[in-house]
Amino acid sequence: MKSANLYSRKKEVISLLNVSKHYSDVRALDKVNLKIASGEKVALFGANGSGKSTILNVINNSASPDTGDIFVFGKKIRYNQIVHRFRMGYLNNPYSFMENYTVQDYLRLVGDIKNLVADEEFLGFMTDALSLDQFLNKRISGLSTGNKKKVALLVSMMGKPEVLLLDEPFANLDSTTVTSLELIISKYLSECSLLIASHHLDICLKLCDIFYQLHNGEIIRVFYRRDYESNDQLLEHIKRETV
Repeated sequence: MKSANLYSRKKEVISLLNVSKHYSDVRALDKVNLKIASGEKVALFGANGSGKSTILNVINNSASPDTGDIFVFGKKIRYNQIVHRFRMGYLNNPYSFMENYTVQDYLRLVGDIKNLVADEEFLGFMTDALSLDQFLNKRISGLSTGNKKKVALLVSMMGKPEVLLLDEPFANLDSTTVTSLELIISKYLSECSLLIASHHLDICLKLCDIFYQLHNGEIIRVFYRRDYESNDQLLEHIKRETV
């Protein structure tokens, strides 16, 4: 199955049309079709190397597809075009920083680069919810792996983006932080379009409504929450189908 079209009355914010991508002789994506409407919450899952991260990378324009077209906010994007990034938050995996900055100075730098209007209340809530308030004046280079991940998450959500792309957002996080992240997304970013690539389906079930399974660069199955009476029933069906 190489096509997975979503039918919605809402405006499409992301559209991939027959997108293929190779890294040397490795097929990362094979004629992928994917559409996400405004406000939709979508999860990508599959084994390592199935194409999850590559989909996020081509949408964010940090990788160029070999063939096919990508539209973001209704406009066709070309490699290295960065205009749409100001309306999009992105957590890549692995993430990277200018680690000589303190957390607070780095947040200010990102805000200036993205020309974000400061929302001190939201930023304060996120730093508190992610337990980063005590590290604001510490250099990023001196943070633990988990706290660096929290900074990366915070940066991706700054400005309440219209589209949020998260690549393995729950890795290296303790259960308390995961719960806080669920709250931030469900309550404060409820109107954004969300695309998560993750192995943690149990957490994605709390946040997403549409689930795409990938295998060898292809979308092979789509699951819709609306078709099931409960998250447990959906998860059980996914497990049966993916054995």
